[in-house]
Amino acid sequence: MNYRLLHDPVRLILRAVRHIARMGFEEAGYWYGLLADRSMKAAHWSGTVEGTYLITTDRGVFLLTGSTVRRISRLPAFGIAISEDQQIYLATWGPGRTTIVTAPLERVLAAKIRCWREIWQLPIANFAARVHQISACENSLWLANTAENSLTRLDRKTGAWQATVAPFACSFGHPIQTDHNHVNGVLARQNYVVFSAFKINRQAAFGVFGDGKLWLFSYPNMGVHDCVFDGTEFLFCDSYCFWQPQTHGALYRAGENVFEDFFREAEASFLRGIAGNGSETLVGNSYGGDRTKRFTGKCQVFVLRNTDQTPQRLELPAAQVYDIIRTDGEHFERSPANRTASEVAENFEAIFGPPVLVTELRDTLSGEHQKRFDLRDVGHVEEYLITQKAPRDGGVDPVDTLPERSATC
Repeated sequence: MNYRLLHDPVRLILRAVRHIARMGFEEAGYWYGLLADRSMKAAHWSGTVEGTYLITTDRGVFLLTGSTVRRISRLPAFGIAISEDQQIYLATWGPGRTTIVTAPLERVLAAKIRCWREIWQLPIANFAARVHQISACENSLWLANTAENSLTRLDRKTGAWQATVAPFACSFGHPIQTDHNHVNGVLARQNYVVFSAFKINRQAAFGVFGDGKLWLFSYPNMGVHDCVFDGTEFLFCDSYCFWQPQTHGALYRAGENVFEDFFREAEASFLRGIAGNGSETLVGNSYGGDRTKRFTGKCQVFVLRNTDQTPQRLELPAAQVYDIIRTDGEHFERSPANRTASEVAENFEAIFGPPVLVTELRDTLSGEHQKRFDLRDVGHVEEYLITQKAPRDGGVDPVDTLPERSATC
């Protein structure tokens, strides 16, 4: 008797059973996570912060205020955004899909919600392709849609698709809408949208679109995260300085490497997530390692100050910090400056050098289902297609009218 033939089917069946059991457990965990987290126990830590912050991790969302920290949701979440009407949004995930959920912020903080409401989902091939950071702007929610290598605009109340901007294209000009460049950061404002991508070949990229154009700038190291403004100063994390001999990450503010000595001494393995208040800046430090080990350790939040005070460290019961925002929806006390996309592009050129790509925004637009062959595929980005004047008296006025839409985009 050929025992090998008998053994292989048994192993196959056992593997299938384990897979089904694991998927069922993960599915149950997702729906359980949507329910309100009633544990709500506050823990004290040795430091203190001036602001009030929300921190997303692989083990839920944490509220940090003063010298206390408590979990307000057990849902694992990457991106987080708060709208002007105080609605909170999370980019989370379940088995085989990435989702956006929402709830009233006040009720979440007071533990008075019954469950989060799911407004959007997308099938994904693997865990790495889940939606990363998100940004609310007026009635829209912009996603760093990693799975589709693009920036996706949704109606934030219904989850309905509004537009897709696909900044990366093949040599024939068609959008690359699989997880090729790993789009991972987004910040949307009324006149411009800023985004980041983990890699463009051996480098990383930052981009901005508006005024009818899209600019793309390269950065020497792969592995950037975050698109944050403190007024006019742009901040981002070079998470682990990929091509450099150092073993720690770096934080850049207005083009300068800041707190470098501290990160070296702290052996900051993977920086991601930036926020601040007054003189303090918070930066997340995730546990480093390959995918089999990166969820086995503990993450930290560094509290850094522009004074001689010793930086503080908050350890969380999680392995990965994904994003940090204030409870007013901003990353810093100073909101991003009211500028045009062209002015932001000039700011980026001063930091990163000349753009590696400048293209018409219309040429990057794609339909909900990754098509570009119909007027409906253009979506709704009218305010970003017109040229804007520089802000005067606190306002921004349109200069040019919308160009006629081409049937082929």
